[in-house]
Amino acid sequence: MRTLPSFRLLLWILLALGWTGCATTAPASESAGPQALVAEKTPAPAEPPAAPTPPELRLPKNARPLRYSVELTVVPTQDTFQGKIDIDLELTEASSLLWLNATDLKVSSARLSLGGATVAARVVPGGADFVGFAFERPVGPGPARLSLSYEGLIDKERSRGLYREQEKGVWYAYTYFQPVDARRVFPCFDEPQFKTPWRLTLRVRAGDVALANPPIESESPPSAEGLKTVTFAESKPLPSYLVAFVVGPFDVVDGGTFGRARTPLRFVLPQGHREELGYALKATPRLVTALEDYFDMEYPFGKLDVAVVPRPEGTLEHPGIVALDRTLTLIPPGEETLARRQNYSRIAIHELAHYWFGDYVTMAWWDDLWLNEASASWLEAKLIDQLEPTWKESQERLWELIAALGTDGLASSRALRQPVTSRTDFESAFDTTTTYFKGSAVLGMFERWMGEEAFRRGIRRYVREHAWGTATAADLFAALSAEAGRDVGAAMSTFLEQPGAPLVSVELECAQGQVPRLKLSQSRFFTREAPRGTTLPAQRWHIPVCVRYGTGSAQGRACTLLTEPAGELVLSEAKACPAWVSANEEARGYYRVAYSEPLRQKLVKAQLKPLTARERGAFLADLRAFASTGRLPLDEALGMMPGLLKEPDRSSTEAGLSMLGLLRPDALPDEWLPRYRRLVRTLLSERARALGWRTRPGESEDTRELRSMLVTMAAMGGEDPVLVSEALSLAKAWLKDGTKVDPDLVSPVLHVAASAGDKAFFDALVAQARKAEQPEDRAQLLSALGSFREPALAKQALTLLVDGSFAPRDGRGLLFTALASRETRALAYVFVKEHFDTLAGQLTSMEASQLLFGAPGFFCDKASVEDARAFFTPRASRVDGGPLVLARALERAELCAAMWERNGPAITAFLRRY
Repeated sequence: MRTLPSFRLLLWILLALGWTGCATTAPASESAGPQALVAEKTPAPAEPPAAPTPPELRLPKNARPLRYSVELTVVPTQDTFQGKIDIDLELTEASSLLWLNATDLKVSSARLSLGGATVAARVVPGGADFVGFAFERPVGPGPARLSLSYEGLIDKERSRGLYREQEKGVWYAYTYFQPVDARRVFPCFDEPQFKTPWRLTLRVRAGDVALANPPIESESPPSAEGLKTVTFAESKPLPSYLVAFVVGPFDVVDGGTFGRARTPLRFVLPQGHREELGYALKATPRLVTALEDYFDMEYPFGKLDVAVVPRPEGTLEHPGIVALDRTLTLIPPGEETLARRQNYSRIAIHELAHYWFGDYVTMAWWDDLWLNEASASWLEAKLIDQLEPTWKESQERLWELIAALGTDGLASSRALRQPVTSRTDFESAFDTTTTYFKGSAVLGMFERWMGEEAFRRGIRRYVREHAWGTATAADLFAALSAEAGRDVGAAMSTFLEQPGAPLVSVELECAQGQVPRLKLSQSRFFTREAPRGTTLPAQRWHIPVCVRYGTGSAQGRACTLLTEPAGELVLSEAKACPAWVSANEEARGYYRVAYSEPLRQKLVKAQLKPLTARERGAFLADLRAFASTGRLPLDEALGMMPGLLKEPDRSSTEAGLSMLGLLRPDALPDEWLPRYRRLVRTLLSERARALGWRTRPGESEDTRELRSMLVTMAAMGGEDPVLVSEALSLAKAWLKDGTKVDPDLVSPVLHVAASAGDKAFFDALVAQARKAEQPEDRAQLLSALGSFREPALAKQALTLLVDGSFAPRDGRGLLFTALASRETRALAYVFVKEHFDTLAGQLTSMEASQLLFGAPGFFCDKASVEDARAFFTPRASRVDGGPLVLARALERAELCAAMWERNGPAITAFLRRY
């Protein structure tokens, strides 16, 4: 799964501111032999306890599934569904109690068949995640079949389990099971290690389309009650979280065939959007074919349906029926911008990469989620770079590396591979900056260390050896080591099994008559020093360090594996003492670099010209981090900012804007804010006004990206009157005619306009949001409402999230925008505290955890941090993944407070110049 919002645009905005009866008896599976109903020589036990204790997290090991056969009656207009399921089992020991996973399912009948006999089972409640089946006497060991009838809920609020959404008065049903919501639809063994074939039958309305992972095998005429029966072929072995189906009056669009086996491709979408599939129809075959070429094998699941789901939260890599959200897949004619093409290609190829990393080979347990997500993220970037070289994907992905290093600088950072031992750990495992970004960077680093071809052979070996099964980190290490001819796992595990990221200190030594060499040392980088008296555990990585260096036109490179606290790297190709050194070649290493003073000054005086774009971005990001922590004088970092913002290239501008963030305008004392606004206008307004809010024919994509960054920052951060006035005019025109603003600029235009808007404009935005039919349109308008700075309007905007006007999940952008603004933060924080339980109750765990981050994460003073700690700590434990998210938010707020305390005088001294 990879569901990232328009993160970079948001960054600039935030920076600037009944059942069917008993199942029929079915024969035992073909592998079943003669069985004993009761274990031999086992005395009759006492009656089982009245209330057996359910498992805490994982199921007992007294049974495992061999095959599932499911029949569901699904009508999208209804709040419930009915189900029958037969589970072929292998009972591994005699037992009088069998536990399965189940959430909000009402089981009406249960029986077990084995050895030619059938016994009834008593249903035992098991809390939120389990259901038990008790037998009068122990049953097993050996093959058996458990047959159940039950009823469940169709969710219409949180996009989990089997859920439904409405468009233009028409209801559609979808599934989303990752990580542990298959149990909302099937009583099952809901753990990834249990990978078995599934046979699914759906009873649906006569006019509805029903599709699932495998192809349709048969479809019956409608019954007297108006329901037809759609039976699907038996699936390949799947874990429960990857089973999927959709039901509703969908349009199904033929996408032709693709790849080595000429696999059929279709798109399944709500009615009336066929003309919006133009780019997806062109791009998807290329993306899957590129994956086939990388793995040197054909797509493994026979057919590919792309189910266009209503929300990003529904995007998932189901085999045979990948779910991609509508904001990615449906692009109206005339709105096919670069950003829309990039978003579709990136997310689609990520989800399709999971067909190998996750579906064909599945992690054995959630502690190895990185095997799925990091691998798909790494391959996503790699193949996009090959398919679309003009997108400069490698440079684009640098911000992911920087974000991962930022998270790893926190004391609250977690290991990439960390035990999942509680319910809350499931969501924590989906930590974007660690599991996705860090994991991808670590794989890329070791790909460079091994060599691209050897690494690909290792990946192919791993996939081949574990086809249709499960795997662990050790299995990947073994495959890579076999192809590398050396132990890769020992080095990689140092980046997987411990939190944090290394800081590599580099010093150049040029002694007379000796070959130049670099003195290297490693330590963990922390965003702040540990309190006095605190002893931190010693950490050591095996770091593939690769460097570039040069004098004049002569350049060289060298690599080493730094395994000890200190070491050296001989620059054997150097003919003289290098004039400069880049100690992280192409920024492919997952580490920060602390150059000695002479080495750093050589690069600064050369205006970073010897560095590539990625190297320059990583160098500046490290300097920013060092300035934040006091390792580097703030003046030195801020002093580079004006020059960077004058450079025409986008990477320098991005770095300059990042340096500008060191001033933390939302934490400035009121008397210094006018100087900050003047600084922003001085540095940005000329370029921003020249770019303007309107795109021009023939301009480069870099120019379009610069416009989104610079104009937004100058207008919101600098309150440039010309740009604000233009935005307000454009926003009003857009409300009357949606073609008046470039699609990629609608969001920043609305935010800037709202920041200076009046009650009439507020009412116009609310009215437009009420009319919006699609969740993404409502979310965009509601997010802009969070930018109104007048307190009465800000309060009225927030009230829309709890008065029934809009679903809270559509208005998260509104809330976060209000929290990010100095003018409305206190108001928004009070609102969150007053309504947290109501808001969280209507959000998924992932969405609710965003509240835990957003509310305290924007603070920059100790008193507010402590207030947030007291309020949110007891509530975080009730949100899956909440404790980790809250710990990071509080730590970031503490760091901001400490940074301001340390750097406040330097910041105000810098602002005095403007």
